[in-house]
Amino acid sequence: GLFYTGPFDARPRDELGFAVGRTHVNSRVADGQALQNAVGVGPVPVQGSEYPVELYYGLYATQWLTLRPNIQYIHHPGGISQNRDVVVLGLKTEVKF
Repeated sequence: GLFYTGPFDARPRDELGFAVGRTHVNSRVADGQALQNAVGVGPVPVQGSEYPVELYYGLYATQWLTLRPNIQYIHHPGGISQNRDVVVLGLKTEVKF
């Protein structure tokens, strides 16, 4: 992932971030799932890899309040290729005392 601090001259403390990831299920787990299907215990989905992408903007509203809205896109959620891709909207709020 990458982040950039001060994307606008008027907002020098704000932060823009972008990240791409990959989570891969252990092949032994996937082999076990495939075996369950082969012997008729399933059906269970065979897991592989999940690919998340996230974009966020950290808005430093005051000395004590930070708001960080984000959007995430997840390809093959849970590592299951049959699952539909997902879009998640989030908001992190940080209050400093």
